[in-house]
Amino acid sequence: MHYKINSPHIVHDTFDGETILVNLKNGNYYSFDKLGVVIWELIEMNAGLEKISGIFNQKFPDAAKKAETDVQAFIQNLLDEKLIVEDSGSATMDLTDEQISEKMKEFASYESPVMNKYTDMQDMLLLDPIHDTDEKGWPSGKDE
Repeated sequence: MHYKINSPHIVHDTFDGETILVNLKNGNYYSFDKLGVVIWELIEMNAGLEKISGIFNQKFPDAAKKAETDVQAFIQNLLDEKLIVEDSGSATMDLTDEQISEKMKEFASYESPVMNKYTDMQDMLLLDPIHDTDEKGWPSGKDE
């Protein structure tokens, strides 16, 4: 199965090894680092669940079963929070061994990916009218 970011409702950025996401529909924001960032970037590159699990199994053979379970749970969490959606129409993007090595090089040992969810700014984020715009940046009504 392949997934894609639930655009335009999800905005995100990665800096200093941490990915921050905001769900503009419900005002929640999220963060994850380390292997969570890798999973997010692989989803952006259109790597499916099997490809992501395979990369983790190859990098962490001693923790392969745990990694596979954790990857599935992390992706399910992204789906449950509506940060990503299933994308049956996507073509598989081939990742080179070099690209995979680059993404995984800083990880010597396996750590479960963790997503943090924050609701403390929900009211402020939902009040901000900037997220209720069309493609040209003009204000538009909220989705029903």
